[in-house]
This record gives sequence, structure tokens and C-alpha cells, in this order.
Amino acid sequence: MKKTLLLVFALVLFRISAQPILTYSLTYAEEVAALAFDSTNNKTFYNVGQGCAVWNAPCALSYTPAMSNLINKYDFSDNNFSSIMNSNLVVGAATHALKNFNSSIAKQSLFQESSIYTNLGYFFSRIDTTNLSPIWTYSTNTGVKEVSTFEIKNDSLFLFERDSSSGKNYYTVILKNKSTGFNLPYTSLIQSNPGNIQGAIQGYISNSALINNKIVLSGIFSASVSASYIARNLVVFDIASGQLQAPPSAFLSNTVVHDMVHLNNKIYLAGLFSSINGQTRKNFAVLDNNLNLLADTVQFTGLGAPSTVWLDKIVFYDKYLIAKGNFNKIDNTVVSATNTFSVRVINTANNTVMPWTINLPTGSIGANGYTFHTIKNKLYIKKRGNPSPLYIYCFEPISYSQNILFPGSNPSNPSPSIALCAPDNGNSNVFTAPVKYATIYNWNFSGSNATVVPISDGKTAKLVIAANATSGILTVTGSNDCGLTSSSATLNITVNQKPPFNLPISPQLIICNPDSTLLQATSINPTTILWRKNLASVYKPQPFYVKTSGNYYMIITDNANGCKDSGLVIVNNDKALPNVKITSHTYPGVSIPIDTVTCFSPLVNIVAASDTSGVSISWKSIATNSIFSNPLTISGQNNLKVIVNRNSNNCVDSSLIVLVGQDNAKPIMSLNNTSPSINCSIYSASITAVYSPTNCNALWSGPLSYTSANPATISNVGKYYISISNSLNGCSKLDSVLLTYNNTLLLKSSNDSVICKQASLVLNSVAVGTLSGINYSWSSGQNSNTINVNPLLSTNYIIIANGPGGCVGKDTIKINVPTDIKDSIITYKNCNNNNTGTILMYAKGGIPPYKYSINNGTSFTFANAFTNIPFGNYNLIIQDSIGCVKTNTISLNISGNLPVPKFLASTQNFKSDTIILVDISIPKADSVQWVLPNQASIIGGTMFNPMIFLNDTGQFLVTMKAYYGNCIINATKQISFALADSLHATNANANGIKTFSLYPNPNTGQFTVFVEFYKKQNVSIQAWDQSPYKHFQQNFYDTNSITLPIDLSQLINGTYVLRVIGEYDAKNKIFIINH
Repeated sequence: MKKTLLLVFALVLFRISAQPILTYSLTYAEEVAALAFDSTNNKTFYNVGQGCAVWNAPCALSYTPAMSNLINKYDFSDNNFSSIMNSNLVVGAATHALKNFNSSIAKQSLFQESSIYTNLGYFFSRIDTTNLSPIWTYSTNTGVKEVSTFEIKNDSLFLFERDSSSGKNYYTVILKNKSTGFNLPYTSLIQSNPGNIQGAIQGYISNSALINNKIVLSGIFSASVSASYIARNLVVFDIASGQLQAPPSAFLSNTVVHDMVHLNNKIYLAGLFSSINGQTRKNFAVLDNNLNLLADTVQFTGLGAPSTVWLDKIVFYDKYLIAKGNFNKIDNTVVSATNTFSVRVINTANNTVMPWTINLPTGSIGANGYTFHTIKNKLYIKKRGNPSPLYIYCFEPISYSQNILFPGSNPSNPSPSIALCAPDNGNSNVFTAPVKYATIYNWNFSGSNATVVPISDGKTAKLVIAANATSGILTVTGSNDCGLTSSSATLNITVNQKPPFNLPISPQLIICNPDSTLLQATSINPTTILWRKNLASVYKPQPFYVKTSGNYYMIITDNANGCKDSGLVIVNNDKALPNVKITSHTYPGVSIPIDTVTCFSPLVNIVAASDTSGVSISWKSIATNSIFSNPLTISGQNNLKVIVNRNSNNCVDSSLIVLVGQDNAKPIMSLNNTSPSINCSIYSASITAVYSPTNCNALWSGPLSYTSANPATISNVGKYYISISNSLNGCSKLDSVLLTYNNTLLLKSSNDSVICKQASLVLNSVAVGTLSGINYSWSSGQNSNTINVNPLLSTNYIIIANGPGGCVGKDTIKINVPTDIKDSIITYKNCNNNNTGTILMYAKGGIPPYKYSINNGTSFTFANAFTNIPFGNYNLIIQDSIGCVKTNTISLNISGNLPVPKFLASTQNFKSDTIILVDISIPKADSVQWVLPNQASIIGGTMFNPMIFLNDTGQFLVTMKAYYGNCIINATKQISFALADSLHATNANANGIKTFSLYPNPNTGQFTVFVEFYKKQNVSIQAWDQSPYKHFQQNFYDTNSITLPIDLSQLINGTYVLRVIGEYDAKNKIFIINH
């Protein structure tokens, strides 16, 4: 609360408020005890009683018609319980008389959701205000129990029921559903059980206040939890746990809290006490929502002992505290000569005691037994008892500012003036009267040509200002239903003139080109002009260009007085496009030619038109952007847009796309014989033209009126012409050939041949044609057309033929004689002394492949090794592919050499390589055994073809021990393993395989393999399947090329590998047999 020293300033600003008036004094109102207010419908409900003997029976009262609009009555009282109840309250071990805070009439009423919740102490009701009938009721044991107070939170109703059956007052909390009245399970205070862990209250609860999830209780009591004392006269009840909690503000013994008001997040306490928490508080204190003691205070004191001075009722009318009690002094202001029961009003803004008289109803005066209530601007006072009238005091409306409020004005410090601009309809500045609790508002403006227009109930108003209005003062006062009027609030209004302006003519039009319109307003005053579209929040300065239709708003501000005005320009869309159509042709669509340029029609004419008047039409090539006039004349293929321009708005339509095709290509032609000729042997020539498209017509013409379809046969020397015509587009192409004659005589002679040395061969040559009398001459000297030859070497035989008319012919026949076959014969005797051995025959020269025979040609084989044959003399023949032979004689006997075993191994390798050792011995040993370096291991293969692995580097010896019967013959090779591939066989180091090929296609299983090496070496050729299984092997010694026919046609269809293994290299080829 504000201090008294502010009072002087307040008196300067405001007049002293008027004395409240007594508006009603209802003589027959002895039972009016509690009130409830329906703020929605602005109705006050009175709970009254006149001594009905039966519970639940409504009692009718007769009132004057003037009062019937004010008093709505409903009674649930019982005069049988008007006697004073006495019991004992123990506080601090002292026994005190307990005053009866309940009478036979209702002491609490609450309006909520069209219902009145009424507490009569011994009887609780929920009453339907629409028909004034009970919805549900609850009755206590009227002898010993009563409901002291109640609170409602959401759908829950908390009843604090006092029980005096034990001779002491204890409380029970009853939880009900507020709608149905049904009890709900709840663990909380239990009567007559001070040791309850939720807590116990012994004494009397006089007041309650719901604050968030807690209920603050006050009165005359002591509170405990689990039998431990926690508070006196003030305690907090926690709804969630049902447990009592001690407040931070503590009261001394022999004190009382008579009344409690929760208002604006503060708790106001009135009673009999002199201090709280050791701080002086004379019978009045203010707490916050957490029950902390605040500094705000008013001291109520009196004469005599402190126990004879108290406050028993407090209410508020806005900033006014209305206090009832037994005192003679408020702060430093003496209000009476003695301690008397009286009502005083204090302005809490400055703690000023108002010089107002509030009379209490007549009759004996006592504490607490009063109805004391404010609703809106009314104070209701009723002394309980009979007779005692109900006093209703009316307070004047409250002006909380001397300045009228308006938008933008600070309510806590309102501005005293405002500048308005004329003319104005007043809608932008709604004025608010700074007056509370008024029902009628009186507005006045002292200026001319302006009218105050109240809005709704008149609390707000607007000022409609004409163009020639003058400045003045706006004044408002408020009066209430009692006829009391508030002090005046004013506002100085300065009227300025809005700036004049000129707008562009409306509506403006948006056209296609230019695509924007300038909106430019003008004024004779210095102004600032801004524009925006529709409801756009951002204004933009001039010049203001717009590209879309809509409503465009201008706001103009006078730079001198700040007055604003506005204008509207409507911008319409005038971007209607012209239409276009083709009138010379039927439009087929965008992707189909509308017409085609051909040799029949080298020019195409197309006409475009429009139903829109005032247009210009042109054509535009899409590819080159070239422009053509309309009508369009075009000589080649093109894709064009029709450009239609509407002259009134420059809008262009180019959506119509026309495709002009072109089909004037001449046929494509080629001749099979561009230089035909005839001679002594050929008397005519065939000429053919090949052309496209094939549906063209072709015609040959030539000397002596010659004509022919294509192809043509010609025999007369001269020029011949071919004409190709396309009937679809009328295009044609012309070409020609020249037929010439020469004296060449063509000869048909024997083919070139390959024969063995001195073999006999017949050569023949004869002239082509029908010419007779021809003479022949050979380069070998013969003069016949047929001769016999036996050449020792390859020879060219030339034949020349001479005929009549200078005809001459010449031809050459080539006879090739291959080199002589040379042989190399090796013999071995077997080791088992069985008079058998082996003959090996090697050949070169002639023409491979070779066949071999050891029985003078009786039989031949492609194999060159003959093993296990008996000792004796053998006539050997080697025959090449054209039958040339080489003969020899050999004797196989006991004096021959033993077999020489041989094997292949890659001698130059890399560390960790896997290599295969291949036994190529002829004859083949009975078995072999391999002697390997310690670092090597056999990881696969067969006895004759083992696969070895060596994870080391260096030079190593490998030995094959070949077992021939009783003989053991060794063969040894040195192999190398290196880190780098420095010795890999290439064309540069000339060690490995140079060429490896198969021919023809090996699908049948019959093919020839050709292998060529960089140097002579031993070789093995093998064929494997994928299992792997070896189906074929043939070995060769000291050779640099191999041509080997292979027949594997007996194998089934599948995939096979042909492997060539040399001394320095190995290669594989995969082939497929598919019979």
C-alpha cells in the first residue's frame, strides 16, 4: 500500500470522492445472510430465510415490485438451530470460549456454471438457478457437525466439516463430485484424530481461499501433523497430498483471524492480533500467495487492552478497503472517541481514511454476526438477528485517470492530448473512459463540426470530424445506477487538415508491353506518398510500378502536421491475348507437317488469320529466329511460330506452331560399272543402277535410240544415260556411263599349282570367245595351247595368244616346287633286353604336316615316334601334305643308345609361383620319380606331370629319375625363382612363345594348332577337360615352330583347354566342342 504522504498530490489532481449513499434499507430482511453474483447475466442471488420449520422447503417472501428485480430468493434454513453453540477450544493449553460462527441462515454462497452452491453449516445444497430447485443436497449430523467452509477446484468440491462430538472441534475433509454430490475417495483430515499423518485442525475454520493447488484456511484453531503442532489460526491444505502444511507467517496465542480476502495475488487478513513473525501488525495484515508477510499494512488500534480491539469483516471496492470492527484509530487517524463497532473506508493507494459514513443496521451490535459483502459498486451489510434491516450502500464510479485513454496511450500514465486529422470517421481512434463501475457515460466535445458517437454501452466513443472541424476538449464522466457521477476525464484534441491529393484515373490497365503501369499521386503540400497492394503490410515509395491487377492503396502523409489520408486505384488486367488460326490449310497439329516442299511444289504458301480485330501477324522460325511476313511463302523445311500481336495492348500469342515438311531430295544412285568395256572376247556389258528409294522408276538410254529398263545390257560403243524418277515427290536424278572397246583377248588357263620336284604336269590355255585363227606361244618355247612340264624349281609359265584384228592375250601360270624334305632319325634300345627299341623321325622342308611310315609306305601315321618295335632293318618314309616323300633306311639293334628322358619345366620363375613339370620322354618311362629342393612341395598333378610350389628365391636343381625296365636314367634342370619379373619371356629377351593359334573353328573337335617360338626348345602340347583330365599329349624336341592337326571329335560337348608348355613359357587357349 502507498504511504500517506502521497495524499497531498492526490488531492491536487482529483476532487474528493462523493459520500456513498444508502440505496436500500429492507426492513423485513432479517434473514439475508449470503450473496452470490452471476457476472455473465449481471444478477445477484440472495440467500434468505424467515423461519421455515421444514428442511428443503423454499420460503416465499413478499417484497415490493421495485425490489423483485433485485432479489432472487431461495431458502434452506432452519430456525430450530438458531441457538448459540458453545464448546471449548484449547490453544496453548488455555481454554477459551468459542463463539458461534454459524447461524440458522446461509453463511456461504457461490455461483458457478448456472448453479448456486450454498453452505448453511448443517446443510449444503447445489441449486439450479434456472428454476430455483435443488440439484443435490448434503446434511450433517446437526447436533454436533457443520460445514465451516468449502472450495471448488475443477470438478471437485472440498467440504471442511467440523465435528464437536468429542467436546473439541476437529475437522474432516469430505471430497465430492460437484455435479452429482457423490463422495470421492480421498485421504486427508479425519475428525477426532490429532495424530493423523495428514494433519488435524482443532478449533474453528472461519475462512478459506483456493490458490492454485492449495487451500488456505484461517480462523481460531491450532493445526498439527502426526500429533506435532505446526500452526495457529492459519494453515495451508495441499490438495494433491491431502496434508496440512505450515505457513511461513506465524500467529501468537490468544489471537484470531476473523476474515480473509484473496484479491490480486494477495491475501488480506483481519482479526485480533498485534504481530506476525515478530513484526507489528495491528489486526490487519497482507500476505503474498505463498503466505509470506508483505510490508503493506494499515494499523487498526483502540483504547484499552488489545483483546478489546479487532477487525471482524473486510471487503474491497476497487482500491477501497472497507473494514468493520471494534476500534477508534486507523494508523494515525482517530475515527471515534471510543472503541465502537463501525465501518470505515480506507483508500489503499495512499492509506487515506475516507470521510464517509457507513452505518451499521440498527439493533444490538456484536462481532462477526454480519453479512458483509461487495458486488460491483454495492456494499451489502446485514446484522444477523431479528429484526435487522439489510443496508445496501452505493459507491460512486471510480475515475482512475484524469485523461481519456486512446490507442497508443499508456494506461499507467495517459497522454493529456492527441492530434487528429480532418476529415475522419473516428474508427481509427476509439476513446475509452477511464472510469470503473459506471453504467452511463456522458461525452462532450467543445470544438465545432465534430460529433461524439458513443459505442456499445458508452464506455468507449469515437469522434467523427468534418473537414472544417476545429480543435477542442473531449470530456467524459460516468454515472451509475445510484445516480452518482465520477470526476471528469478530459483530452485536448488538436484538429489538423489532411493533405489534398490527386490520384491516377481508376481503373488503370495492365497490358502486355510495357508489362507495368506507373501509379503516381500528387499533392500541393510537402508530403510523403507510399503505396501497397491489397492487404500487403509493406508500403513502398513512389514511383510505384505495378505488374498485376488488384486494388492498390495509397497513403499520403503531410510532412508538416503528420496527417495522413489514403486513396484507392483499381488496376485491371487488360492482357487478353488475340486468337489465331490457319485459313489456307487444315491444321494437323504441332508435330505433323501442314504442307511439304517437293519437286512438284517447290514453294509452300500458308495463310494465318485472327478473329481478334486490330492485330498484326508474322511468322518466326524456331530454329533461326528469322521473321517472315503473312501470308507465308517458304521453300524448305521449317518449324515456325505464328506471331499474333494485339495492337491495343501489345499482347502476343505465339502458341500456334506450324511444321512445314520438305521432301525434295533427289534419289540416291550408284552404278555397278562406271567404266564398262567390250573386247575381242566379250561382246556386251551389263550396267546396273542401284538406287533409293526403291520405288523409283529407272530408264536407260543410249546410242542408236537405245532404251532399256534397269539393269541393261549394252553392246554398241558410246554413252549411256540412266534416269531415276521418284513419283512421290517428282524429283529425279541423271547419270551416265561410257562403253569403250579394246583389243584384249581373254585367256582361260590352268590354275597355279604346287607339285613335287620333277613331277609331271599338263598346262593348258584357250582364248575366250568365238574368235578363230589364234596363235599361242609359251615362254618355255612351245607353240601349242597345251604343254607338259617337269620343273626342278618353282617356275612361271607365260602364254601369249595373237588373233586377227590385232587381238592379243597374255596369262601366267605359277608352278611352286617346295624345298626337299630333310629328316633326322634317332634310335634307342629298350632297357629290358627284349630286343626292342624306339625309332624317332623328325622332318623339315616340304609342306607340313607330315606323315610317317617305317614299313616302306604300307601304312602312315602322324606320330613320329615308334616305340617297342623289334630289332631289325626298317625302310622309313616321311611324306608331306602334297605327297612329296623322303626315304631312309635304319637298323635297330643291340648296339643302339639307351633312351634319353626329357621333361619340361619353366626355368625362370617368381617367388611363390606354381609350376608344372611335364615328362616329354620318348619312349615314355615305366614310371618316374622327382627329386626336388627341400623348399619345394608337390601340391597336385600326376606322377608324370606334378604341380609344385616353392616359396623361396634362388637357383634350384630338379631331377627326374626315369625307370625303363631295369634302367634308371636321370634328367636334371636348373630352375630359378626371382623377386622381379626380369626374365619373363618377351619379344625382347626372345625366350618364350611368339604365336599360338587354332584353326579352323574347333567346335567339331578337329582343328590344327600352330605354335611359333622365339628360339628352339622342347615343347609339349596337351588337351584337358575341366575335371581336370588329360585327353591328349604330344611332345616335340628342339623345334621353333609346330603345325599339328588334332582330332578330338570323340569327346563329348563341353569346354576344354589346349595347353602349350615350352622351356620358358606356357600358354592356354579355351575352346568349346559342340557337335
